[in-house]
Amino acid sequence: MTSPAESAADHADRATATATDYAPQAPVDATPDETPALASVGPEYAATSPGGERSTVNLDGLPAFRSMQGTLPSARFHVKRQMMEIQALMPESWKDGDVSEEDVLADVDKVDELFSKAEAMLLDRAKDRAEMERWLCAQENGEQALMDAFSVMAEQLGN
Repeated sequence: MTSPAESAADHADRATATATDYAPQAPVDATPDETPALASVGPEYAATSPGGERSTVNLDGLPAFRSMQGTLPSARFHVKRQMMEIQALMPESWKDGDVSEEDVLADVDKVDELFSKAEAMLLDRAKDRAEMERWLCAQENGEQALMDAFSVMAEQLGN
């Protein structure tokens, strides 16, 4: 049992504590986990292409994205709004996951805008823009790599 003096001191400590006193601190040598939160639960939760199929692009070397931690709420919301606008540009025919050359040619202007905006956002959110540019340029199927990387970024922003 604590004495009244100890109890009063403990109460005073808690009353003057700030939110930063309780903020979780990661160990100095911790490495951030960039995988989707449920990726280890099953393959259906791993990164997929926009249509939901398994990616044919090796995403192991995908450069890291900047964290949203420490970002003001309005800036965070702006990034999410950009993401939604870009996702809305995806042609309806792509949503089944089976994208053909005809699908691309049918909506070529929309696809051009989709790729341009997705690439701009991907490069803007990259921790190292030059590294992300090199990664995209090195891909055999650049368009697929762009959309797969965009999906990974969207999943990470949702975590």
